[in-house]
Amino acid sequence: MKLKARSVRSVGQLRRWIRERLSKKYGTEVFDRKLAQLIGGFTKSGNVVLDHLLDGTTISYEFGTAIGWQLFWYGSFEESEIRFVESMLRTRPYVGAIIDVGANIGLHSLRLSKSFSKADLYAFEPSPPTFMNLQQNIKRSGQNNIIALPYALSNQVCEKEFFHCEDNAYSSLIDTHRKNVKSVFRVAVTTLDQIVEEQRIQDVSLIKIDVEGLESEVVLGATKTIQKFHPDIFVEIYGGTNSNPEPARTVEILRALGYQAYVLTEGTAAPYKEHSDEFYNYYFSVNRIQLDPSLTR
Repeated sequence: MKLKARSVRSVGQLRRWIRERLSKKYGTEVFDRKLAQLIGGFTKSGNVVLDHLLDGTTISYEFGTAIGWQLFWYGSFEESEIRFVESMLRTRPYVGAIIDVGANIGLHSLRLSKSFSKADLYAFEPSPPTFMNLQQNIKRSGQNNIIALPYALSNQVCEKEFFHCEDNAYSSLIDTHRKNVKSVFRVAVTTLDQIVEEQRIQDVSLIKIDVEGLESEVVLGATKTIQKFHPDIFVEIYGGTNSNPEPARTVEILRALGYQAYVLTEGTAAPYKEHSDEFYNYYFSVNRIQLDPSLTR
């Protein structure tokens, strides 16, 4: 199995080397040609790429997005962070449900559903076009433990406007002005506590949150779930100009619920001291994480 994984990774790296050489010689326009797609190991229709990642996942994504750029040229996105999350979950005697809030095209969902195939994974993505891509990627994966739901999560049950950006990773219930808004949709909004009750979820081991500024609202709408199951929480917290207005408040909300706060950098956890937008990936656990001693000084 390890030999097969190494072989898949080597092929993926070779394909990306070929893409780099083609781009340097002919420019990125060459990737619209069928021959370049054949030797580069992908297909491309308009702006949509169907590709194979270094871990063997087959996935479709938009070529011009920040995530798409990482996948096309490097074959992975937040790989070290995903490995950290996997290692933390493996310390548990049992892995219950995994919640992916802001699943986008399903990168984290696909990987975690494969790594923990006995756990149910609930993937939330409110943007209609992105949700369609997510569904296609789930179907293509053959993973039958992913439940995709087209809802935005917050601290209330209602309908709201959703701002779908030209780079879908920046889409949100608020216009952060980080990317141009392409479309505005009315979407259903609910709380994680409501979902857990409706779906009769018996245990939750991980909540991953990537919602472009509304992290506090998602946590407040999941308070009962958090207090009952004490899941680990992997969350992106970014202040910027129009994203999360109070990043430190989000951290303190979770600390008040009994959590230890850590900042992730390249898959390494360090104790939280103060917020910086330079380091926006956080990991929260009710258990103290064993750290590299050099990071605690």
